[in-house]
Amino acid sequence: ARLEFLERRLLPAIQRQECNGWDMVAALQDIADDPTHGATTVAAAELLIRAISELDEDEMQKAEKKRQKRAETANQIDKGEDGKKVRRGTRKPTPSPSPSPAPSAEESKPAEADDDTNPHPFIRSHFRLHPKGVGVICIRPGGIPKHTFVADYLGELYPPWRWFEKQDVVKKHNPNQELPDFYNICLERPKEDALGYDVVFVEAARRSSFASRLSHSCDPNCSNIIMSAGGKLTIAMYTTRHIHEG
Repeated sequence: ARLEFLERRLLPAIQRQECNGWDMVAALQDIADDPTHGATTVAAAELLIRAISELDEDEMQKAEKKRQKRAETANQIDKGEDGKKVRRGTRKPTPSPSPSPAPSAEESKPAEADDDTNPHPFIRSHFRLHPKGVGVICIRPGGIPKHTFVADYLGELYPPWRWFEKQDVVKKHNPNQELPDFYNICLERPKEDALGYDVVFVEAARRSSFASRLSHSCDPNCSNIIMSAGGKLTIAMYTTRHIHEG
């Protein structure tokens, strides 16, 4: 039941979040709000949301304590200036400029406008997800048996130096990208080869087969194997266990 929840419920919900796919609470809420799910599935999603929320609350309390401690330290410095006793080792503050005009009612409103559009404003540090792939569903009647060839992993080839140059450019132009690009894999030539050891990056983002769209998993049902076909190295994908339809 646990594996079915993770693979058949949670993973598809994560993929549906698109750019918010890093937020497990958003995916779990998607499951809890889906009327087609049974009571057990909804209860599991709600329990996980509660557990993550408790961790988030604990994290926020720690952050609030740090903020209060900084405020107390600042107040101690201010009191030292008012009483002509400045803390040892601290520089006497310079006179503050004349006060600015009071803000208008609109300007003094609390920043609550984003609450409706962003249900999770807290930047989560626990259980952040980084989906790899977009998910592929088996529609073959009866599923796919173990050790069955699925597809070749195709893509553009890059030597390591060129690949890392490209990644530096991508990071420069997309500094705020939450989820990195995982549509790539390394192809290693074994040292026993007549040409010696080598490694290239296979970039499958633009030119590829559907094999590159499978999601990463810590308990995978498919595996990539380096093989030789016609004297050339290739990456082939095989099932590692029976894959059920759907």
